[in-house]
Amino acid sequence: MRVMNKYNTHKHVLFNKRINDNLEQQAQTLFKSWLVDFDPFKNGKFVESEMGMIPEGWKVISLQEYCQEITRGNIPTYVEKSNRPILNQKVNKGVSLEKQYYKYNSENVEVSISKMAHYGDVLLNSLGQGTLGRVHLYKEKLGNVIIDQFITILRTNLFVKSAYLSYTLNRPEYQTIIEGNVTGSTGMWVLTINNVRNIKIIVPKESCFLELAPIINSIYQAISNNTAEMEQLCTLRDCILPHLMSGELKINDLNC
Repeated sequence: MRVMNKYNTHKHVLFNKRINDNLEQQAQTLFKSWLVDFDPFKNGKFVESEMGMIPEGWKVISLQEYCQEITRGNIPTYVEKSNRPILNQKVNKGVSLEKQYYKYNSENVEVSISKMAHYGDVLLNSLGQGTLGRVHLYKEKLGNVIIDQFITILRTNLFVKSAYLSYTLNRPEYQTIIEGNVTGSTGMWVLTINNVRNIKIIVPKESCFLELAPIINSIYQAISNNTAEMEQLCTLRDCILPHLMSGELKINDLNC
């Protein structure tokens, strides 16, 4: 029975993770150079803004203005298992999603498409000490994943804009801003949707986004493909392992 190539599953998964880490670092380096340090624009004119000096033609706007949509996720109707996984705060670990913590929603309950996860969504944990403030850029095209009610969903009209927003909200200074917008008492901290909408960011000219888009899109498509491959390999491993342990399948049967 031939089920694997020359790499075993563990090595292949680690290899893909290293590639993804490197690709993510490339994207962050590019955003920092262009949109934080303004390296390509050093020789141009700069103007004063409420967030310091910025290139002429750039602006400071609220997330309400920047995003096409800002909403909260769905109030779940839990079932033991279904084809409607719920992406909750425990799943959202920031850069990664830990899908072993998925819960499941009833397929008999209609869920608005705005509460479903879309490619390019920026997901912001918005309740509770320890998890609040985690930011994830959603890079899957599954169509059946529901976002939980305690996650704020931020959507833009271009993937590169979402990637820049995710990068920005993950920066230490913006994590501090997020913490400063929290209300409630210890253990019940809440980041209200209105406070999210009022957070301000520096936004470049549209032409800058369009110039960055092909590179950023390519980087994150590669990350998405690698992640999908890792999940397939792990699923294959989890299917095979019980058969190996029970003796139904022998190591010699596998091309590892």
